[in-house]
Amino acid sequence: MSVLCRPFENDGPLMYNLVVDNAVPFKHRHDLERRFVRHGDRFNAKTADEYEKLADDFMTKALGEGTSECCRPNGDFVRFDPKTLKFRLRAAAGYIRTFMVVKTLPSDRLTAWEYYLSNCR
Repeated sequence: MSVLCRPFENDGPLMYNLVVDNAVPFKHRHDLERRFVRHGDRFNAKTADEYEKLADDFMTKALGEGTSECCRPNGDFVRFDPKTLKFRLRAAAGYIRTFMVVKTLPSDRLTAWEYYLSNCR
């Protein structure tokens, strides 16, 4: 997998446009299964493999309007779509850490956007 971070100007944390050339898997099958059980229903995914394909598509397809990306200092890559609240975290080592819909709870003090920004540090 080849990923290139290109910084761009904004008034928040340093953000990047990511160029990703192919799909990446979860680190282990049990990681995929665990994430599918936790988040798959929010994507209407019927199987773990379908959930993984949706995660790959979200990272490898062209950015939707308003979708943001950032590179963490440790090399992880984060993508967030504020319209759909889809969030994906890819480890610097090349595997998917998580793919989910950010759901804020009434007791949570972070909005979905703030959750994304907190993951860019």
